[in-house]
Amino acid sequence: MRRLAPLTAALLLAACGSQPDLRPAAMPSTAPAPTREEPLPGKVRPADRPPPEPVRAALVRGGEAIVRLDPVRRVLELRDAATGELLGREPAGAGPGQLATDGEGLVWVTDVRLDALLVFMVEDELALSRRVALPGAPWAIVHDARRERLWVTLSALDLVADINAGDRPSVSGAFPSLPGARAIDLGTDGRLLVRAGDRVQVVDPDRLDLQDVPRA
Repeated sequence: MRRLAPLTAALLLAACGSQPDLRPAAMPSTAPAPTREEPLPGKVRPADRPPPEPVRAALVRGGEAIVRLDPVRRVLELRDAATGELLGREPAGAGPGQLATDGEGLVWVTDVRLDALLVFMVEDELALSRRVALPGAPWAIVHDARRERLWVTLSALDLVADINAGDRPSVSGAFPSLPGARAIDLGTDGRLLVRAGDRVQVVDPDRLDLQDVPRA
């Protein structure tokens, strides 16, 4: 893995919750979801590391630029990775939570207030191209490049949604998650790691029996 230039690393760090003015505009509700009788898929184990910071910055255009989500001002910025020059800025909904990207020209942002997934295109400039309804207070998101999927926590429903990772996302289904899940990531073995407090739910996406996501 190539080393990041100091300026690139500083921009990424500044957008990952390390500064006090980058607190979420709206945290998802912690109200308990309806009790379910079915067991959680995967295995639940104690967390072996501190909870990760919300993902609010990432490299795009093959590493030539950085997207940075500001949840206070509710904007998404595009900057040159080498110089920090501002290349574009777009509104990012009413309650932007976290972002994911394919590393090239697509960026997805969760909006916890509007119950939506925002799709941005990074080509000659930064532009919002689509807003997809996603009920249930979408919050954490991860891009699964191998499966061409997005996995998004629906915090109000205690579900993780399975969404195709394209410029026209659509929801395939969802699976039950730990209550209060606030982070999701992919392990080196391709399994999903859903984090809630001091517990982690480890799920193999290839062995999931998905269920429908409630409509808004």
